[in-house]
Amino acid sequence: MERVLDTFWLRPAAIADCTDLKQLIAACDMDDFGTSEFALEIEEILPKLPMDANTWVVLTEANQIAAFAFVEEISAGRLDTYGFVHPSYKGHGLGQLLVARAEGRGREYAGDYKKRGIEYEFNQLVPRENLAANQLLQQRDYTFKRLYSVMKIRVTDPPAATEMPEGFRIRNYEAGSDDRALYEAYNEAFQDSRGFFQKPFEEWMQEKTAPSFDRSLWYVAMDGTDLAGFILCKQPDPYVWIDLLGVKRSARKKGVAKALLEQTFRECHQRGTPDVALSVDANSLTKANRLYENVGMSPAFQVSLYQKKL
Repeated sequence: MERVLDTFWLRPAAIADCTDLKQLIAACDMDDFGTSEFALEIEEILPKLPMDANTWVVLTEANQIAAFAFVEEISAGRLDTYGFVHPSYKGHGLGQLLVARAEGRGREYAGDYKKRGIEYEFNQLVPRENLAANQLLQQRDYTFKRLYSVMKIRVTDPPAATEMPEGFRIRNYEAGSDDRALYEAYNEAFQDSRGFFQKPFEEWMQEKTAPSFDRSLWYVAMDGTDLAGFILCKQPDPYVWIDLLGVKRSARKKGVAKALLEQTFRECHQRGTPDVALSVDANSLTKANRLYENVGMSPAFQVSLYQKKL
């Protein structure tokens, strides 16, 4: 461990920290958003990180976690950073410390990317409502790039059945037989989205079989025999989280995405899990946020993304 700021200690995170880190993140979310129900699933993120190099846990003299940050390589050239300072320990310089450590790690990635001829982006994501965090990044020469909105809905009345275009139908996803077509549809639907990176089939499917995913809440839209659209959900208590919603270009502007959403809402209502949420880029090229508003979803909170050239 390393002594920092006179009264704190710094070390990498460990799997054994997951419970304490979840409590830290929940406390920060309550302070920033007034709710902790959408907290990051750190137990899924942490094992994928090179923890010795990409994570930082700040401890008090009493060995309590006061702050935490991590850098995640989303794809070659895209680095996303999240930091959390417990409300009880704000004003001690911990945010500044964690941003500096993350930037140091980012510079190591940047040097490697330069050698490989890869353009990169180094991102910090902070709650829009956290003015101090936004000001800290601005003072360190970060540039605001975009907003992400977490949108939600409580399905009190199930939507009526959506009329599908001729030749289209929605059915439950079939594990195994739909896997390859789903993967290919995902790559086609998201190829123009920000930061898209095509992962190998096996790696992508492994991610989508994490325990939090609920495959009984996966639906596909079929255009004849072609898998033209899909919706993949998780079910972390107490709400349903829409992880991915995508439609191939050839099937867009036909009401397919709306039909997939409404099918999910109907099933959630029937199951007695009426709270549904998702995250969307407010600058989405497909104007996805408008679709979600049209089906009755509203913003719960927003996260600001800042970038810096290191």
